[in-house]
Amino acid sequence: MLGPDQFIDLKASGNLPSPKGSALKVIELCQRDNVTLPEIIQVLQIDPAMVGRILKLANSAAFGRPRPAVAMTPDVLMSIGIQSVRQVVLAFSLVSGNRNGHCPGFDYELFWSRSAATGVAAQRLGAATRSAPPAEMFTVGLLANTGRMALAALHAERYGELMVQAGGKFSPALTELEQEAFGHTHLDVAAAMMHDWGLPKLFTDAVLFHEAPQGAEFGIESRSGRLTLCLHVAAQLADLCFLAQADRAAEFMKLLPLARDLGIPDGNLVALGDQMLREWKDWSALLELGVRDVVPFSTLDVGTDRRQASSPEAPRSLNILVVDDDPTVCLLLQKLLTAAGHTVHVARDGEEGLALALQSQPQLVITDLMMARHDGLQLIRSLRRTEFGRSIYIMVLTILDDADTLTEAFDAGADGYLTKPVEAKPLLARLKAGMRMIREQQALRHEQEELRRLLLELTIAHQRAREAGLTDISGKAA
Repeated sequence: MLGPDQFIDLKASGNLPSPKGSALKVIELCQRDNVTLPEIIQVLQIDPAMVGRILKLANSAAFGRPRPAVAMTPDVLMSIGIQSVRQVVLAFSLVSGNRNGHCPGFDYELFWSRSAATGVAAQRLGAATRSAPPAEMFTVGLLANTGRMALAALHAERYGELMVQAGGKFSPALTELEQEAFGHTHLDVAAAMMHDWGLPKLFTDAVLFHEAPQGAEFGIESRSGRLTLCLHVAAQLADLCFLAQADRAAEFMKLLPLARDLGIPDGNLVALGDQMLREWKDWSALLELGVRDVVPFSTLDVGTDRRQASSPEAPRSLNILVVDDDPTVCLLLQKLLTAAGHTVHVARDGEEGLALALQSQPQLVITDLMMARHDGLQLIRSLRRTEFGRSIYIMVLTILDDADTLTEAFDAGADGYLTKPVEAKPLLARLKAGMRMIREQQALRHEQEELRRLLLELTIAHQRAREAGLTDISGKAA
C-alpha cells in the first residue's frame, strides 16, 4: 500500500500525470456546488475534441438514447451526470497529454489502446450488472492502469529494465517486481492518484484489487466486490484483443465462470465481447490511436451455445432510492426495504435525490410528493428527462389520496403510489408489481441484445459467403 506521505513525495516530483488546460477548468467547475450546466458547456466548447469525445460517450449503447446527441446541451450533461462528466474529462485529458515519455520499451500507444479497450469493456459490464453509472465505469476502466505510466515517468530507466525482466509489459510478474524495486505497485499508485483526483473510494478500491479480486477485503456479494470483478473481467477481455488468434479461445473460456459470478450467461458474454470490439475500434479512431483488426468473439470456438443465451432472472433484490424530508418516514422505509433484502439509498429532498439517482443508478425510486425544497413532481420530471431515468420504476408517497393529485403525479411519470402512513403489507405488494415491471424491461433489453447478436452473425456469414464467392471467381479466372 502507498501511504499519504509517500504519495505526497511522488506528487512533488512533478512527473505524475495530471489534467491541464480547459480540462482542469471543467474539473474545478464540476466540484462547485452552485455550478450551472451552461457554465460547464461554455468551458467545454473551448476544446472541440473533448466535446466530440463526450458526445461519443453520451451516444454509446449503454445510455440507450433514442436519437443521437449532435451538440453539447444541458440534456446531454444531465444524462451523464455532472460528477461523471468531471471524471470523463479527467480521463480524456490524461490520454491527450500523455502520449509519449522517456521510459525505454514503454509503448504509449499500446498502453492507451489497451486502456480504451478496458474502459469500453468495463462500461458494457457495468451496464449489464448495474454496478455503476456507464460513464464512470468507462472512466475507471480507462484509468485503471495509469499507475504503470506513472512509474514509467518516475523511474524511466529502471522501469524499462523491469519490463524486460518480467517478460512483458502487462505480465503479472511485473507487479511483483514493482513491489520489490519501489516498495509499491502500479495499482497502489493508480488508486492514490484517483483518490487525489476526487474519485470515490468505491472506484479506487476496485482499481487496487482488480488484478486479484480474491485478495480484496470485501466479498463478491457486496457492491465493491461486484465492481472489482467487473473491472477484472474487463481487463481480461481487453488483454484478449492483443493475443494471437490461436490463443484467444482458450483464454476466453477462463472468463466464463467469472462472468457467471456476475450473473452474465456464457452467450451474453460472447455478445458483450463483440459489442466491446466494435466500440473499441470507434474509440481508438476518436482518440487517434492505432485501430486493431480483431476477429469477433462470436467466431471463436469457445464451447458455448450462442444461440441460446439464458434469459435474465427475476431480480431478487433492488437498488432503491427513497426521497422524503421526514426522517421518520425515511428510517421506516429503509428498515422495511433492507429487511426485504434490498439496497437502499436515502435523500432528504428532490435536489439531493436527483444527484444521488445520477450517482447510484437505482432501479426503483420512492419519493414523497410534498417537500419544501424541490418536490417530488420536479424530481420525477427531472428523472424522466434523463436516458436512464426513463427505465426507473417510480412510486410516490402522498397523504392525499385524491384523483387530482395522483393524476398530476402519473402525468409527470409516476408508475405507482403509496399513501401515508406507510404500512409493510401494501409497500411489499407494490414492490412486487415494480419488480415485475423491472423484469419485463430486463427481458426487453435482453431480446434487443439477442437481435443485435443475430444480426452480427448474419452479417459475418454473409461476408464469409461473399469472400468465398470472390475466391471461386478468382480461381476460375486464373
